[in-house]
Amino acid sequence: MRLNARIFAKKIVCRCLATFANMLDAAVEIQKRNDALASFNNVGPGCFISSIDSIANPDNISVGTNTFFGRLLRLSAIKDYHGRQYDGHIYIGSECSIFSYVYIGAAYCVTIGNHVTIASRVTVLDHDHGIFIPDVSVMVQPLVGAPIHIGDYCWIGEGAVILKGVELGKGCIVGANAVVTQSYPNGSIIGGVPAKIIGHREGYSTKTASTNPIFPAINDTRPKSIRNTGINGNRHG
Repeated sequence: MRLNARIFAKKIVCRCLATFANMLDAAVEIQKRNDALASFNNVGPGCFISSIDSIANPDNISVGTNTFFGRLLRLSAIKDYHGRQYDGHIYIGSECSIFSYVYIGAAYCVTIGNHVTIASRVTVLDHDHGIFIPDVSVMVQPLVGAPIHIGDYCWIGEGAVILKGVELGKGCIVGANAVVTQSYPNGSIIGGVPAKIIGHREGYSTKTASTNPIFPAINDTRPKSIRNTGINGNRHG
């Protein structure tokens, strides 16, 4: 009887310790998410991050209101890469749903509009590794790229890749696993590798992008050089 009682007591203690450890892990994760949101340059109320992989230079990242991020979010606003200076900024609008395992990387500027849906495992990358210096690894060559703009109400499908210089107009739909290398007007439905137009949504004009400002409720803290390009909704070069 005594032996059985001791075994039972040990099981209870182990269960209590496991429960406490899980509660502690959950509290640490919650604090990590809250710290990440607080570290952004601007963030609106109602934003939520499920969990974080990595966030680099959050002071160059702004998010609107009521935007949801799924698991293992990865955001990188690059300031320095192998001793070279960059001025990467990420701007994400309001009421967006950005699902798990998404990577957004900016050495220049990535702007995502309002009410945008980005499915899991999507990559948005405004730069490439340079290939112009012979006999030097691409990993240490200068980054080359151009700003990306994703318009309001776009839907980016699972596993899609959006590459440098792309501008997607309002309401575009990008098919799963598409690789987008060029810009498309409002309401375009695109898919494939490389992506091409496969349809058009009714109710959208064929203008290049929305002219509505993405951040009407927060201060525009972007560098003057970026603000002058009209990247908050107007076409950029």
